[in-house]
Amino acid sequence: AAPGARLRAASDLRYSGQAFELTVPGAAAPEPAELRRAFDRAHEERYGYADPEAALELVTVRVAVALPATELPPEPRADQPRRGSRRAWFAGDHLEIAVLSGPPDAALEGPAIVELDEATLVVPPGWRCGTAADGTIEMTWTR
Repeated sequence: AAPGARLRAASDLRYSGQAFELTVPGAAAPEPAELRRAFDRAHEERYGYADPEAALELVTVRVAVALPATELPPEPRADQPRRGSRRAWFAGDHLEIAVLSGPPDAALEGPAIVELDEATLVVPPGWRCGTAADGTIEMTWTR
């Protein structure tokens, strides 16, 4: 019932006695005669023959609901809000590093700590990170 939802269904069928099925796309509640015709067409295409009189076995029915894509995250901010600093241990050294809020801007050089809504990102010394157009945070080694 969700707005914009699309229903997709497929049935795996085979002639009685066969070991392998063919997947036939169709409605979630197809008419049996139409499902039979679709299977016979698919079998003819794949194997070169159809047997409309043979018993047919329905092995699997798959139904999926596809929803419209969600909104992409907003563009990265030009100004990265600074929340202060924190001492952190990197490769045997205690360093005073910046603590920032939100996704990193285009070129944040480590060391830094970035507090995200759902995680904390640590950018070690010698690394750079930024936010791609699709919202993915990318890190690269700079040394």
